[in-house]
Amino acid sequence: KDAAPGCKMVRYQNLPTDHQSLGSVGKLVLPIIDKHVTSKDSAEAVYISAQNSSELPLRNSAYGCLLTDSSKIKNAYCEVLGSNQYKLVITLADEENPPQLPAGADSIDSAVTAMFDPYDAGQQISAVADLALSDIDFVYKDCTATLIYEPKSGRIVSLTQVMNIDVSATVLTAIQASARIVDTIEWTEFRYD
Repeated sequence: KDAAPGCKMVRYQNLPTDHQSLGSVGKLVLPIIDKHVTSKDSAEAVYISAQNSSELPLRNSAYGCLLTDSSKIKNAYCEVLGSNQYKLVITLADEENPPQLPAGADSIDSAVTAMFDPYDAGQQISAVADLALSDIDFVYKDCTATLIYEPKSGRIVSLTQVMNIDVSATVLTAIQASARIVDTIEWTEFRYD
C-alpha cells in the first residue's frame, strides 16, 4: 500500500426481490431497510489518493489482503484478456457474521474480512428502532472479488467486490423474515502518477 495509486471508489447496495421472504411485514420492513442502503444511482464516488490509500481495499490495515488460508476459497480462476490484461476472480466460502477489521490488524480469522470491508448490515438494520428486530443473523454468500490487472506494468485496472448478505430475523417478536442485501464496491480509474 505504500506505493498505492489513486483511484475512484463507489459503494452501493440493492435488495433483489427474488431473495425476499418478508410475509405480512414486507410493506413495513422494506421501506425502512431501503432507507439504510445506497442505490447505485445515488452512491457518491470517493476519490482515493496515495496519501489516503489505507482505504484500499481494507480499511485500517497496512495490507491489501490478509487471506492466508486457501481452504476458505470456494472458487478461483484467471482469464487472459486482450491488451495484456488478466482477470483474476476469487469467490469465498460462505461465512456467518464476519467481524469488522480492527485498526492496525495484520491478520484475522474471517476470510470475508481478510479480503473485504464487510457491509455493517447489523449496525445499519438493528439501529432501526421501528423494526423491533431480534435474532438477527447475517450469512455472507459467494463473496467475489474480480481484479483486472496488467502483469507487465504491475498495474491494477479495476477491482470489483460483491458481497451477498442473507439477512434473517424475527420481526415484531414472532414473524420470521429474510432478505438479501447485495453490497458492491467498485474501484476504478486507477492513477499511477
